[in-house]
Amino acid sequence: MRNIEHMSTLLCILVIGSTFFLLGVTGVNIERLDTETHNHTFFLDEDADLPVWEEGNFWEYNIDILYDAETVVIDISMENILFEVTEVNSESYILVFHGVITGSVNLANIVSGNLINTEIDGNIHIRKSDLAVNKISDVVVDGEIHRQLVTNSFHAAIEINQNVTPVLSPYNFPITVDETWTVPNMTFWVYLYAHVNLAIPFERTFSFPLVIREHMLSCITKETLIGPYGAFNDSFSVTGGESQYTFWYSPSAHNILRAEQKNIIIWHNETPYVLIDNIDIELQNTTFPPTNVPPDTPQKPSGTTSGEIGTLYPYTSQTMDKDGDQIYYLFDWGDGTQSEWIGPYPSGQMVIVEKEWNAQGTFNLKVKAKDTQGLESTYSDPLIVSMPKNKATTMNPFIQRIIEIVQDRFPHILSFLSFIPLSQWGISPE
Repeated sequence: MRNIEHMSTLLCILVIGSTFFLLGVTGVNIERLDTETHNHTFFLDEDADLPVWEEGNFWEYNIDILYDAETVVIDISMENILFEVTEVNSESYILVFHGVITGSVNLANIVSGNLINTEIDGNIHIRKSDLAVNKISDVVVDGEIHRQLVTNSFHAAIEINQNVTPVLSPYNFPITVDETWTVPNMTFWVYLYAHVNLAIPFERTFSFPLVIREHMLSCITKETLIGPYGAFNDSFSVTGGESQYTFWYSPSAHNILRAEQKNIIIWHNETPYVLIDNIDIELQNTTFPPTNVPPDTPQKPSGTTSGEIGTLYPYTSQTMDKDGDQIYYLFDWGDGTQSEWIGPYPSGQMVIVEKEWNAQGTFNLKVKAKDTQGLESTYSDPLIVSMPKNKATTMNPFIQRIIEIVQDRFPHILSFLSFIPLSQWGISPE
């Protein structure tokens, strides 16, 4: 039955892990890096304040977890788990959460199958002053394990309190890039009731402490992060810990966008209680979607500024999108025609197009950009392009009529005129 205990405990640890990565972080000063080599948008000297949450604010995540031990393998996902602020008092935020759990479990080959009809619900109490978790309460996990021949139901009720040591937050306000800080030991007391409906029903109540040991964290940089939620250009990257994990926090999202954790050790007394191989968390939706901005105005087009009619000539331009969106380009040729929207191209990549002019004249060639969300930039400065007059140009009709009259009356006059530069009269003979 120890394996059943592991399964129920891991569900509660999943709640612990996801909760910590729902906490906000604050002010981070940013270094500017080479955007061409790193392919990110970076910022200088910007701070992120402690977020303020209100009733109705929500964040929806997908959370994947893998636990692979000698006798227990759990590979599950919490799909579209919704965390919503339902109460704000003078000291705390209270969030309710709900989600669906899918995946597979193998408990020493005794219980092995896929989770079906499995849901998780509960409450989280978070201190407003520093976003420390006070407790996780009223957590209920109900579902079924579908095996080859039978389906077994199970039920778990969980409560987690950070009441053994002083309530701590894993963040050190304010945070700056290249700053490293220490997070002290955090002890959580877990109350767990589990019931699994096997051939002989299993029912048990556990009460024990779990410890996240002292560890160090560092804020590395700030970058644009793109995901199902869109593109946030204010993602603060923090990494470290006893295990290897990184999370990205966005002030404009008021929460984390993504977290990647490996080799997560949860301690019981002085013994590693579980070693979770991997947890991945990614935002799917929120009350605070990214604020999209148009691409920057493209560079003035480059290319041939004079040439021959009927010849193809290449022209180039490029621009950046602060949100990291892909970009379309539209060229206005200045002759009354435009290209189609060309693309999409990655932000910062050069676009090359070709143009053939079919008339003489001087043209103002310009270009504008549009991101994949439909926002357009202004037009670039124009490139002045001049096409020469066609060699087949005819002379002025009035002059042509005079020459015809003169030729009728004085047949030999054209031989004399051939020695005179008619261009001085504005005449171009055929």
